[in-house]
Amino acid sequence: MALQNYEAQTRKWELRHLASAVLLQAWAFIGGATIGVEQFWWSSAINLLVNIYPIMVQRFNRARIALILQREPRPRSSAEGTAL
Repeated sequence: MALQNYEAQTRKWELRHLASAVLLQAWAFIGGATIGVEQFWWSSAINLLVNIYPIMVQRFNRARIALILQREPRPRSSAEGTAL
């Protein structure tokens, strides 16, 4: 149950990082067009570190969580253990 909740949280965090990455990259393009190309490169590098890397980590962790949840034995109900 806790892993399932954590897996759902990683999806929310990924969405937040993705929205932030899009906004920061738009800001990088605007800064690059108005201030200079150096602003674009610095902003893009910051975007990679602050947003893209956590997205990749969350996806990696979700894949590992999915494997654990597949291997986890499901609790048996009392009806499954009885013969008819």
